[in-house]
Amino acid sequence: MKSDINAAKSYDGITDYDISTLIENIQRIMKERNITQEELAAAAGIAQPRISKIFKREGSNCFTIQQLVAIASYFHVSVDSLLGIKTNNPPEEEKEITLSDVCVKLFELDDLASISFGECRNGEIIPSQTAPGEWEEAYGPCIYFKNDSISNFISEWIEMKEINVKKIKL
Repeated sequence: MKSDINAAKSYDGITDYDISTLIENIQRIMKERNITQEELAAAAGIAQPRISKIFKREGSNCFTIQQLVAIASYFHVSVDSLLGIKTNNPPEEEKEITLSDVCVKLFELDDLASISFGECRNGEIIPSQTAPGEWEEAYGPCIYFKNDSISNFISEWIEMKEINVKKIKL
């Protein structure tokens, strides 16, 4: 989703979660993704004519909390973003990854596709620990998949990644 979401208005520290902001954000996402009112109605469990009335701002019609949650889920966005609320949460790529996070993902991965661990060459050349003045290839921990299809896919993915990195550097 684009970052130009209409923001809620703030007056002297009081935020007005304006219905217009909500409606404009929903309509913009619908337009970007070519979603019809009928599709939105089905996803949110609302009759299409009611959505039309809300969009035309007829009467005091608005979405319920459950409908807002359903709409946000359908769009894969937060309710905050639909309302135009800006949060101070750092983007996912800026969050610190902990050892606990890694362990949880490894257990999930092992449940999904059986894995084993070992050592493999990591592509680095380091000074030899046993023969001073000589160099040797470095080894590091590796994850092995006990599934040929996954292993082949990862090998191809690594090749494509290397090709794309070379293209970017050119």
